[in-house]
Amino acid sequence: MAKSKPWFEVDPDGLRQLLARKDPVFVLYEILQNAWDENTTRVEVEIMDGCGDVGFRVTDDNPSGFRNLDEAHTLFAPSSKKADPEKRGRFNLGEKLVLACCREAQITSTTGRVVFNKHGRRRYRVTREAGTEFLATLKPGVATGAQLRRGLALLIPPVTTVVHGFAIIAPETIGTVRVSLPTVVANEQGEMKNGQRMADVTLHVADEGWLFEMGIPVCPSGTPWHLNVNQKIPLGFERDSTRESYLIAVRAAALDCATKEGLLNSAQAGEAWVTRAMEDSRCNAPATAKVLDLRFGDKRAVYDPSDPEANKRAVANGFTVLPGGCFGAAAWKKIREARAVEPAGKLFPTPKPYSPDGEPLNEVPISSWTLEEAAAISALKAIAEALVEHAVAVRLVDDPGWRFRATYGPGNLVLNRPAIGREHLQTPLDVDILDLLLHETAHEKEGDHLSENYHKAITRYGAMMALLLLKHPEMIG
Repeated sequence: MAKSKPWFEVDPDGLRQLLARKDPVFVLYEILQNAWDENTTRVEVEIMDGCGDVGFRVTDDNPSGFRNLDEAHTLFAPSSKKADPEKRGRFNLGEKLVLACCREAQITSTTGRVVFNKHGRRRYRVTREAGTEFLATLKPGVATGAQLRRGLALLIPPVTTVVHGFAIIAPETIGTVRVSLPTVVANEQGEMKNGQRMADVTLHVADEGWLFEMGIPVCPSGTPWHLNVNQKIPLGFERDSTRESYLIAVRAAALDCATKEGLLNSAQAGEAWVTRAMEDSRCNAPATAKVLDLRFGDKRAVYDPSDPEANKRAVANGFTVLPGGCFGAAAWKKIREARAVEPAGKLFPTPKPYSPDGEPLNEVPISSWTLEEAAAISALKAIAEALVEHAVAVRLVDDPGWRFRATYGPGNLVLNRPAIGREHLQTPLDVDILDLLLHETAHEKEGDHLSENYHKAITRYGAMMALLLLKHPEMIG
């Protein structure tokens, strides 16, 4: 009876070709993360790139060493680490991918040595007292020594990791946030399943931000900082990308931390990643409000289509009016929940004392005017009528709840005593009350404070008032 053959055979060269588009430093990352996942306190790395060959040696001090050397060459064997979300391994694939890129390699540990070369694979009884040494020479063209060194410099090591005698210095940690994030863990049957779990995300100083899985770089973070997630990230087979939704979730957590720690500046607050992160549930109300502070200042309002004049009043008062299109629906929902901005119509409601549905004002009858008020109002009425060239009715109201000093409608001037102040309602008329009169009577020509017509009206009335008072100085009392 013929001897049965295994179901699958793997061509190392074909596997290496599939890996050609990966950053070549992955050959070191795979070995390092295996060492970091164990009971290791120190890892030493040496790059060898003399005489045209490129190789490396990685040694760790894990007391148990490599428990099962067969795992080094058995594709997809059950991994002891995939059930632990705080371990990097999941496919039991790393060493195999590295070996596919090697011309020769040697793994020596507490349980023996296995050598891979042109003759095949062979086991030896040579052992180490502790730890594992992975010694390899890469196939030509896989990587240069410079590429490997650059990749090592990007790491955030969880344990002391030494390259040619010098420890890799992790970038400065500038913030930490604990947040619920998607992850992957194995169930009782060993099947990898998506889940959700609380994890720490640390923010680090960076020239160009990257997303890290427990110290191993995955892909650009799209933020100004390195974001190191201290649990398994949902990754594809090549382990160099993740879903956009996951990136948004991590960025939202980073935004929460950055606003709390004062790391975000006004320029960064306007970047696209911030706007997307604001839509995620992990971005809380204080972070949302802080982003708006940085982008628009504390004097801001939302455009109010129900009160066009209020929007213009807001601008005239130094407010930034946010158009509806500057954020998506999800971000606006978060902004409303955070009460981070009010509609212009609420902050600067257009006064409507002349309309049928306007709220009644507390009018002061003429009989209750003081002598000073009567004289001042008489002078104001005379000037107003000279400017608009028709009769003007002047009303005095006493309404502290009404936020306006005055308002003008066709032939009607309303003065609000508490907002103006009694000291301005007396003769001789002062600059403040004449300024107010000009502002209001210009609405005879135009209701829009920001229009060219209003500007022309107020300058013309100013000139007319100057000539009028030069000719009749008694009009100001």
